[in-house]
Amino acid sequence: MLRRDKINYMVDKYGSEILTDLEKLRTLPYSTLQGVGEKYGVSREYVRLMFKTVYSKPYTCALREKRKVAKKENKISCTHDPRHKVCEYIPNGPVYKGAICEAEFLEQCESRGFCVRPILRQVVDLRVNGYLVDVKYCSVPIPTNPGGPPYYRYVVSKNQVQLCDFFACYHPGEEAFFIIPNTTLPPKSGIISIYIPKESPNSENKYWKYKNAWHLLEST
Repeated sequence: MLRRDKINYMVDKYGSEILTDLEKLRTLPYSTLQGVGEKYGVSREYVRLMFKTVYSKPYTCALREKRKVAKKENKISCTHDPRHKVCEYIPNGPVYKGAICEAEFLEQCESRGFCVRPILRQVVDLRVNGYLVDVKYCSVPIPTNPGGPPYYRYVVSKNQVQLCDFFACYHPGEEAFFIIPNTTLPPKSGIISIYIPKESPNSENKYWKYKNAWHLLEST
């Protein structure tokens, strides 16, 4: 059977998400053979075979690279900790407030027992239980229509759409984080804006249900 036929067979049997999970296995330090195997009800060795089929190289090669990344992240975790980054910015400026918000998010994750650490990529802030999370802050709500109710607007870049698993949007009025999965965003390839109303909406807002949705970040 040709390699492409084998991959198509895998997708037919386990769904297209298997390719996403194998990509995470290739790149994320906390994604493991055991975790992928348990998700799909197969052995670690079978996951190894699927990995080699997709990437034409053994998993041990990817594991070595992941360990290098994890070691490098450990070395810089202190200097990239948002609680230290706050000291680098002008007090009360927008970047300073964003760094404070990021530090608050990190501390709330730690208080819940999550494995959380800063990472190297500039477009992503933190890794939480293996998930890539970017923390968003907006201080001033704006009306989306003239005379309409005010909304907080959080801008997501094209690279963040492609990389992040979640966006943690801090809502000053509610003093809460909205833990929004990447999968809920509109299917666009460019910049996306997330609009969350300043006050609890009378009509349904698709993001409101993610207020304090910390359970979504729990390790599986």
